[in-house]
Amino acid sequence: MGVHRIFEFDTWRPKYGSASVKVLVAGTTTLAALFTDENLSVATTNPQTLLSLIQNGIDYGKFSVPVYTSSPYELTVDNTDKTGIERPPLTDLIGAVADKATVKTTGASVNRNLDDHFNDVINALDHGALGAVSATNTATLTAAIGIAATAGGGRVFIPSGTYPFNTLT
Repeated sequence: MGVHRIFEFDTWRPKYGSASVKVLVAGTTTLAALFTDENLSVATTNPQTLLSLIQNGIDYGKFSVPVYTSSPYELTVDNTDKTGIERPPLTDLIGAVADKATVKTTGASVNRNLDDHFNDVINALDHGALGAVSATNTATLTAAIGIAATAGGGRVFIPSGTYPFNTLT
């Protein structure tokens, strides 16, 4: 699950001194779980009360420590101001079931289930010959890998055997 630093009040913001900031799970009224470390092991309160610093008659506010969550979130400030939704980036799939997550690969025009991408098999022999000649093997493998890359992923099937090749790029 992704970890996301809530950046909106990392620095002093004018007119937010001592403001109450609720971090809500995106699209709900549920308070998100908040933490003060990237490992999400030290819980902190929600809502957060911002620090206050008055300079030249302007009351600035910011979090007292960095604040993290693993949830897509939106903020409500003093029960009136709202932000848009922030979604933590997907950085790993440990403990997650994502086979039905929809993704759109680079160069693709439609979203597909993630597990469908792993079913894409490109047979190297559909794109040339494989044998004892490294130049021929390199051209065949480059073409097959290129098809997979253009599709945004997949598996290239190479029949069992030993095939010398030059550098693949």
